[in-house]
Amino acid sequence: AMKAAAELEGRGISAEVIDPRVLIPFDKEKVLASLQKTGKLIIVEEAPRRGSFAGEILSVITQEDPSLLKKPVKVLGALNSPIPSGFAEGLMMPHKEDVIAAAQALCN
Repeated sequence: AMKAAAELEGRGISAEVIDPRVLIPFDKEKVLASLQKTGKLIIVEEAPRRGSFAGEILSVITQEDPSLLKKPVKVLGALNSPIPSGFAEGLMMPHKEDVIAAAQALCN
């Protein structure tokens, strides 16, 4: 995500990266403050999208203030499959190019 943000900056798109580090307690104030600035959100995580913490983040946003969202949220996660070990694990995770594509889609 950090590499994608740096590359997006070079393309004229400013991206704020928030890494919550811990999910409980989740720092919803930081995410809501960022949404107040942009109205756009991409959630990137290593877990498969189905049943992941991304759903909790979306729940928090929609319960607190869904009007902050100017565009639908983009969620990037691992493919919905058991996570393999070794080299193949990296093939399932979201990559810089995925984040860049999602950000460009939100800005169009």
